[in-house]
Amino acid sequence: MKVTETEQKKRIAHLEKVKETLERRMKDRQDELKGKGTFVDEVQNELVALNLQLNMAEQERDKLKQENEELTRRWVEKMEALARKTNESNDAWTGRNRS
Repeated sequence: MKVTETEQKKRIAHLEKVKETLERRMKDRQDELKGKGTFVDEVQNELVALNLQLNMAEQERDKLKQENEELTRRWVEKMEALARKTNESNDAWTGRNRS
């Protein structure tokens, strides 16, 4: 069973087309993977930036919470002192009126 030269040329041409198709697919896949790798890098960089922002926001929140607690404590102390003075004044005034 001999294969003619024409049949061999057709077979070679067909195999070359298959090879070109496979090479093109492989290049497309490589480009796709490269693009995905770049995307992953961008996402990771964005994640790092967002984590930094979150940490800074949490630090600011903690600072403001502490500041608020201090202001509240000072306000309560001031109101307690004012209430004491008012009570003392009332006691002194009611004491004078009894006499």
